[in-house]
Amino acid sequence: MANRTTLRGHRFGIAAAALLIGLSSLLAGCDVIAGNRPKLVLEIRSQQGEGVAYDPESVTARARTLIAVSFVNVSTLDHNLVFLDPLAVGTEEIVGPGESAGLEFVTPGPGQYGFVCTIHEGMRGSLLVR
Repeated sequence: MANRTTLRGHRFGIAAAALLIGLSSLLAGCDVIAGNRPKLVLEIRSQQGEGVAYDPESVTARARTLIAVSFVNVSTLDHNLVFLDPLAVGTEEIVGPGESAGLEFVTPGPGQYGFVCTIHEGMRGSLLVR
């Protein structure tokens, strides 16, 4: 009987260790642990007036970091901000002149990821993830 108890305890220990390793790997891959608050807040604005450009056109963030993006429309035109695949996130609505919208997401691995205004062809920018 002593061998069975030891064997069961050993199996439990292996399962517990596997669970802890999996959990620590999950947390290590994400810079966000306490409170799920963004590690970085980025502000992207539209160009003033009737221009169709983002300001800045390029922003930078660390890999696997929760970021908050604030899109502020200082233009006289409607705009939106949509990150292309593989991110596939964006403002849920059209952002009118003088309005703003926000979104949060975890950045993927290193690379360059585009964002666009789906209303105005050619209005684009990029997120550089390091």
